[in-house]
Amino acid sequence: MRALGRSRSHHFRLPSRLSKLAWIVGVGSCILWAMMSLFRDLDGRAVGTLDQDLESLRQAVSLLPDDPEIHRRLGRLYLLDPLALDPSRALMHFQRAVEASPFDHTLWIDVGRAYEQRDRSEEAERAYRRAVTLAPRYFRPRWIYANFLLRHGRLAEGVTELEHLIEADPDAMRHIFDLVWQATGEEGRVLVAWGRRSTSDRVRAELIRFLADRQGYEGALIVWRAMGRQTRFKLESGLHLVSVLMSAHQWDRAARVWQEVLLDHDERLSIDDLRFWNRNFERERWGEGFDWRIESSQGVDVRIDDTTSWDGERSLRLRFRQHNGLHFEGVYHDVLIEPARDTILRFRYKTKGMLARNGVVVEITDAVHPGRWRARTPPLGNPTEWTEETLSFRPPPETHILRLRIVRRPMDILHDYVAGEIWFDAFSLEPASAIAR
Repeated sequence: MRALGRSRSHHFRLPSRLSKLAWIVGVGSCILWAMMSLFRDLDGRAVGTLDQDLESLRQAVSLLPDDPEIHRRLGRLYLLDPLALDPSRALMHFQRAVEASPFDHTLWIDVGRAYEQRDRSEEAERAYRRAVTLAPRYFRPRWIYANFLLRHGRLAEGVTELEHLIEADPDAMRHIFDLVWQATGEEGRVLVAWGRRSTSDRVRAELIRFLADRQGYEGALIVWRAMGRQTRFKLESGLHLVSVLMSAHQWDRAARVWQEVLLDHDERLSIDDLRFWNRNFERERWGEGFDWRIESSQGVDVRIDDTTSWDGERSLRLRFRQHNGLHFEGVYHDVLIEPARDTILRFRYKTKGMLARNGVVVEITDAVHPGRWRARTPPLGNPTEWTEETLSFRPPPETHILRLRIVRRPMDILHDYVAGEIWFDAFSLEPASAIAR
């Protein structure tokens, strides 16, 4: 019985050893297979990333047939490299890529491009629309799809896509406007219609600048008038439109828009305000359009002074820091006038610490052609109390816009000295006939 028991114990120990051996062999095989797969994967990725030539990518895709990135690279090589150009193979690789990674919108863009290369517009559009669906707020898929629509003459649909694109990326507005301008032409009528239906004053303001800079003045004005009243965007875009019109020497149109800007800003303005804006320096200075342009220099400090005035609460002050050889023309104001009409300029001024001979005058020229005609006051003196100065002149028939400028020029070589401060206030331009009555 003991012998039998020993025999049975020996009989059951043999299968246990075989099981362990089988388990070790199985685990080892799995580890070996995993290591071989890992090396295969690493080898494929190394080939696919370190080299971009056709043969290297073919080798990489044979090692990693389900890797979307390698299919993408190989497809782009077939699509973009003139030496390897093969749109059919490019499309095949892009399709393999999207099969492996169907939610990557960039791969669908590649599929669309390959279809376009093969003149298969319907399939290309479906691919682009899939990219937009996957990334609705990304810039690139909508931009590419909108370009596709514009290239195929579907302007309304393309513009609609671009409108959505502005919502996704407002900083791209000027690029988008430029694309529509180039694609549609027609003096910007498509853009004007877009601006009229837009609900964003920011978009409208940028569109006004875009149109004005391309001489689309009427369109810019239509969009500007469609904006809400008394908004910061409307004021700034209106001022820009006026400045562009003035630079183009379209003075009458600029003056009309200027008056609309002013009345939109404050409908209680008087006729004098509209004719000569900010003549007594009481208004907020915009520094654009028909407003004072004020620039200091190393020799002259210029600023609005709220400590003294002749009329109201503020005046303009110049303080001279350079005393000899000073040439200064940093303060001027453009004013629209009736040509060939006797006119009187009036203003008040006073000084502190200045000599009687100081080289300061106020002069008026044609804003477009300064050499055509000029009128100036006598040299200003050094009164310490507010003093009135007048200048009578008659601009020639060709002059429609005056430039009023405060000037200091060097005097004779034996006596050229300026120092101290001078204040100006209460400028006005009036027809001489009104004064006579």
